[in-house]
Amino acid sequence: MPPSPRCPRTSSLARPLLLQSCSLMDLAISNIPAKADESILSRAIAHALRSEDYSISFHVSLSRQNGVVPSAGNGILTLPTYEAGRKFLASIAHEETIIEIDGHEIDFSQIHGPPRHSIFKIGKTQRIPLPTELGRLRVDKIQLGTFYRTSYPSNDKGPLVPRAFSIEWEYPCAYTTEAWLFWEPPKQLIRIKIGNEISQTTFASIVVPFSSIQKVGIGYDGVPYVCFDTSHPPMIEESEFHRPLTGNRASDLRKCKQRIAYLHPGHKNVGQYAHDLRIILYKDPNADVVDKFIALGRNAGFSPEKIVRCTRTSQIDASRQGFFTDRRLRMLRKQYKDLPWRVCFQLEALLSNGLLHTPDLLELIELIRGVSLPLDSISDILRHFAEALVSRPARESPIQCFRRLQHRNELPFAQLPPYSFLCHHGIFTPSRRLFKGPYPVKSNHVIREYQGYEDYFMRVEFRDEDMLVYREDHEVDSRSVIAQCVGGIMKHGFDVAGRQYEFLGYSMSSLRNHAVWFMSPFDHPKKGRVSSEAIRYSLGEFQGTSLLRWPSKYAARLAQSFTATAPSVAIHRGQWTEVDDLGSQPYQFTDGAGTISRCLGDRIWETLCISGCTQVNHVRPSAYQIRFLGYKGVVSVDKHMDENDGIIMRLRPSMRKFETSQKEATIEIVKAFDRPETCYLNRPLVAVLEGLGVKKDAFLELQDIAVANIHDITESNSQFAKSLVDHKLGEQYNLPSLLKQVDAIRLLAPRCQSSESFQNSPLLQQVQQVSRSDILRNIKHGARVLIPDSFLLVGVPDEGPAYQKAGHPDVFVLPENHIYVCVQGSDDLEPIWLSGPCSISRSPVVHPGDVRRVKAIGKPPENMLCLFGHMRNVVVLPSVGSRSLASCLGGGDVDGDTYSIIAYPPLLPSEEADPAEYPESSPVDIQRETTVQDICDFFISFMISDVLVGLICPNLGISHIDIVFFTGPSVRQAFGYSGYVPFYPHPFAGPKKWRAFQDQPKQDGTHDATWHFLARMCSEAVDYPKQGIPVDIDHDKLPRTMVGRKPDWRMSDVPSCHAKDSYQSNRALGHMYRSINVTEPDVPIVVGHGLVTHELTTLLTRRVAPYLYPSLNAPAYIQPDLAIIFRNYVQELTYICSSHSLSQLPGAQLLEAEVVAGTILMRSSQKQWRLDRLKRMKVHTAAVVGNIRGALFAPPDPRSASQEELTRGLQNGWRAWEFCESQGGVFGAGSFGFVALGIVFECWNALSAERPRDIDTVNPGL
Repeated sequence: MPPSPRCPRTSSLARPLLLQSCSLMDLAISNIPAKADESILSRAIAHALRSEDYSISFHVSLSRQNGVVPSAGNGILTLPTYEAGRKFLASIAHEETIIEIDGHEIDFSQIHGPPRHSIFKIGKTQRIPLPTELGRLRVDKIQLGTFYRTSYPSNDKGPLVPRAFSIEWEYPCAYTTEAWLFWEPPKQLIRIKIGNEISQTTFASIVVPFSSIQKVGIGYDGVPYVCFDTSHPPMIEESEFHRPLTGNRASDLRKCKQRIAYLHPGHKNVGQYAHDLRIILYKDPNADVVDKFIALGRNAGFSPEKIVRCTRTSQIDASRQGFFTDRRLRMLRKQYKDLPWRVCFQLEALLSNGLLHTPDLLELIELIRGVSLPLDSISDILRHFAEALVSRPARESPIQCFRRLQHRNELPFAQLPPYSFLCHHGIFTPSRRLFKGPYPVKSNHVIREYQGYEDYFMRVEFRDEDMLVYREDHEVDSRSVIAQCVGGIMKHGFDVAGRQYEFLGYSMSSLRNHAVWFMSPFDHPKKGRVSSEAIRYSLGEFQGTSLLRWPSKYAARLAQSFTATAPSVAIHRGQWTEVDDLGSQPYQFTDGAGTISRCLGDRIWETLCISGCTQVNHVRPSAYQIRFLGYKGVVSVDKHMDENDGIIMRLRPSMRKFETSQKEATIEIVKAFDRPETCYLNRPLVAVLEGLGVKKDAFLELQDIAVANIHDITESNSQFAKSLVDHKLGEQYNLPSLLKQVDAIRLLAPRCQSSESFQNSPLLQQVQQVSRSDILRNIKHGARVLIPDSFLLVGVPDEGPAYQKAGHPDVFVLPENHIYVCVQGSDDLEPIWLSGPCSISRSPVVHPGDVRRVKAIGKPPENMLCLFGHMRNVVVLPSVGSRSLASCLGGGDVDGDTYSIIAYPPLLPSEEADPAEYPESSPVDIQRETTVQDICDFFISFMISDVLVGLICPNLGISHIDIVFFTGPSVRQAFGYSGYVPFYPHPFAGPKKWRAFQDQPKQDGTHDATWHFLARMCSEAVDYPKQGIPVDIDHDKLPRTMVGRKPDWRMSDVPSCHAKDSYQSNRALGHMYRSINVTEPDVPIVVGHGLVTHELTTLLTRRVAPYLYPSLNAPAYIQPDLAIIFRNYVQELTYICSSHSLSQLPGAQLLEAEVVAGTILMRSSQKQWRLDRLKRMKVHTAAVVGNIRGALFAPPDPRSASQEELTRGLQNGWRAWEFCESQGGVFGAGSFGFVALGIVFECWNALSAERPRDIDTVNPGL
């Protein structure tokens, strides 16, 4: 079937040509040097106009003596429009533009009266190109298509024919319009401008960033051609030739271009499949156009290695193959009818992702029909086939590649834990749709409700052409393309392999990532016909409530059911009740908090441990973040509830977000707070603390300690393990625990050097390098420095006042401005109580009042009833006072918010500001019941606003720190400006017009009114997803920055940023940034994938022998299942490395060490996008590791496993460890060894605790 309808905007190239009526303007020129002629003056004018906005024809004429010799300095400049002339004069008046020839500053003034020249003379004048256009090349044809090979060699010695180019769409420019190719070095891109300013009102631009170009093939095929092999489609923009101008360059440049999806309806038909660009250049009889193109690219800074000059024997032949005509696409999709949908999805992914063309797919389908494998196995082979196609040898055809894969023995995923499922993914850009997966992701309430029908649900993301989220550009307006392209998919759905998918809903986190859930209607044996509308209707009792008049809040309530959760314990209506909140609106002390009995808490914990949702050695949680029916929030363990008969959970009205009629439901766990989180500095916190009196030396000292610790990770396993724990690395392979176990083994045998040998393993050294690079980069570019004696804990309220109100005597109540903190990690024998002064804050810190000084009480009194004395790894907040402490911390509450508790004395603020008020605004009311179209409209509006707000407050709490205002010298001082600083009288004035001024002595710092203004904007942005009120982005009201320059600490860690765009900040963040140098390579210098295992194996053998003897010496090679398990593990690991890479380049993969460490080294300007991909990679990795553990029969909870289960797990783990040794340095062997070694340690520890034995008496020969 053809793709679903969309309404993307197309260029004016698809519309009739219109004549442009222009009113000319003459300007008088004076003070021209005598030797300057028209050519010299014209070039001076062109060089001075440093923007494409002046990319217009103009005419210069000089007064002459006797008709030959130029006069002493007079002439006329004719511009094609009055607006262009007015803008030019304004730039001269504001001294933005200065035109000098031999030291003479040329003067311009308006000539009143009708202009002397006609529009035809202007149009015929030889135009002098601007600096960015000095190397422009005339383009005769624009072609879009795809590369392919006509044939493949039949043997290793046969010749490999060059790739050819299939022209799928062509636009001739020579007769209907004109087109020019420009190199733009400042923006690192190539621009092809299409349009005639005389006959058309608008022009289109094809924008090809340097970073997207993999190779450029250029040569002659009768005419000069250029083929661009790019990683993603070019972006297309549209602009007006002669738009109205104000003379204010900043205002005139704002949104002067509009993004469009396609150049022409014909382009739309094939653009989603064929995006490679080929252009035909004008054949200049007087110059070698190919040489000129290469020279211009070199001058623009384009890598010459990427340019391939095609000779007579290596031409890129071009022809019209028609791979993506409607007829061929219909023919292909007819073949889907007798194939399972999973197989068809993979075929559609191969087509849409540009990996195969229609003839290849037709041949592949015939091959699939002849394969004697289960169709589910074929779909998984096709999933890996997509990755193999990209990395296959050039001489291998797609069919040969598939045949190679089909002969492997398939080990499908074992039964996935209940918190995850195999999810299909769709990615929609303005011109394409791509499909990936399925791979494991965390499940949610809706998915589990329809178990067995997961294929009917799909996670859809909306991205720009480069696969990054849409982002703000000062000159380019993306609103229309978002509204049209995203809106078309959201409202009309899309078709994949015969299934029509429709919008379902989103979670609040996916909304921020511009991702949603779609589903395809299906018939359920018990529920009947299931559609998206039916699912939304079933989630709660919304009819007749005010929620249905508020689209944003209604969608937010539905979002509760799409939050990633793990199922735990089911309870019925008689086991829970609702109790009153403590405090009064709007600052309730118990906003979002309830309680559960200790018995119920234990049952929840046991369920999570058995399902593998957590590690069994962690401390039993005192609180859980939950979703339950229409309730959301945190429940803390109240041990006194066990004394009550029947009631095991108490919820509060503030937790109830909507009504439901269900009488029994499962408590779904968002997070179990089973360990204290590490507390780190971050940039907003550093800026606020410095403004509140903390000395910058305190930050620098902490950073120096952190850097020294990172450089010490190679010294010992224990130090490396500590760093991994501190920075949450290596968790999926339980690497910190493995390193500690290896050290423990070493202590039992001091003479053995196994620890050192194991630590010198190539893979482990790579993991060390990857971890060091990741940690150092986070310190430098995020000020992410570990704070001693400090923790990040979830907040829960003191339930004491509730017990007092119920009449209980001698209840200890936490006083105002006091907190209770008791922490205990899995390795801590005793808990730690915090006592004394400390600070508490909630990220993101956006206001100086968001950091409060409080007192930790230490151990509570033992002679009173204390409701929180048993709690671990939470911060208990007081439930007395005029206002809840949580609300003072950036408008927080106790429904899952985590708080930074800092007890490190040098970082305690000496000053304190009043907390900000965060009044809740009323949501947008549409005065009728909300429809799904209203939710879609809100999502689109949110996307547009999110893109715009990204310019003002990226990451909601950091932007206000780096803005330096022209008004308010105290704020400039607060951000590192002192003394004289460069000042531009106009936002875009040139460097020669700098002015200096003296800062005033007053220093308000973080108390400045402008800081508060931006903090309020950030607060509004946080509320937008629920309230539906967008942030008012009025550029005229925004604080003006220092000519777009950033403090040096805001320099992104992506290579495209330049030091010239920043200034040196004198604040703590500036000193911290400059004091650390990240020199770690992106690719570790150590090569290899294996582990050094011999000495460790020798030592471990003595420990496991009592439980495996005499079967220990059985050879590993007789275990064929291990070979199958390992081969499938390697293939799934390869899929992880390719599918979660940030790079769009073919063949780009993550390192095995990155997967083991749980990080991605590649840098990105969009940190949230990188974090989202990283999160998915971790979930996928954890599922794969869990699958391998299941295949090796590792007990999920060694503490409760039988001796038989432990012995079997130990034996299989040991055999897998020996198999890992036999594989040497093969890719995947090392990480497979980590999994095996973890099983060995777990089972051995559990067995040795139950049955200690004398090793030497069992087998003295070992």
